[in-house]
Amino acid sequence: MPGDLVLTRDHGLQPVRWVGAKRLDTAVLAADPRLQPILIEKGALGAGLPERDMMVSRQHRMLVCGPKAELLFGSDEVLVRAAHLTVLPGVRALALPDVTYLHILFDRHEVVLADGAWSESFQPGDRSLGAMDADQRAELQAIFPEMAAPEMPVQFESARITLKSFEAKVLLAA
Repeated sequence: MPGDLVLTRDHGLQPVRWVGAKRLDTAVLAADPRLQPILIEKGALGAGLPERDMMVSRQHRMLVCGPKAELLFGSDEVLVRAAHLTVLPGVRALALPDVTYLHILFDRHEVVLADGAWSESFQPGDRSLGAMDADQRAELQAIFPEMAAPEMPVQFESARITLKSFEAKVLLAA
């Protein structure tokens, strides 16, 4: 709920500014199967993470940490899209009749715990805002008026480096 405090990796407890939900029905998912969720099974990310099965959108980014990331990308923590994690055992696309995606927004892009694994918060940008319903955009613009300014494209700076598809393949194969 807005106002709830959530533990973030970089900034301690932060208040949630906005929570959004987007339900996709059978017709929408049949028209564009790329909107189907990715299942990350319990333990698929190593070290018992996540602590239980979780579903995220294909574009949702999970934090991947370690010396391989540091060696390859100059940072021991990088964000990897769920769709790129499907090369790992226990991570796969699902085919569901409907799905509801939830988004939480803070004053900045954050890395938060989700089922024991570090994951990104909602990061507003042209693509993500364009995919929202008009009511959701209006609500966000009321909270963050700068999002309504046509001369100012909104983009929260990413909390970590986000790997491209080919970079994720190299990291996950290393």
